[in-house]
Amino acid sequence: MSDWPLLNLILNLEGFDFAAFLLSAVVAFFSVGFAVDYALGRQGMGPYWNSFYATLGAYAGLCAHDWWLRPYGAYEPYLTIIVVVGGLLATVLSVSAVALR
Repeated sequence: MSDWPLLNLILNLEGFDFAAFLLSAVVAFFSVGFAVDYALGRQGMGPYWNSFYATLGAYAGLCAHDWWLRPYGAYEPYLTIIVVVGGLLATVLSVSAVALR
């Protein structure tokens, strides 16, 4: 099977669990987009692009955690929070900087 984080979990969902996951993913996607757009104000790219890049950055952080930071399991909760939030912020801020050029 695949080595991508969350992919095995999503592929094994069925019925109500799959629908609940999709609904919560859509709500989280748009909530993050509007929150980032509100925080960045005029520097933002709009809620939809912000949500796309924030989701991409958070997933990149999750992949980095799963692939390269597995030996540091003693620091698990802190490491996961730092990597996911760091990936999200790095992606949104770098794309916003490129968009403002």
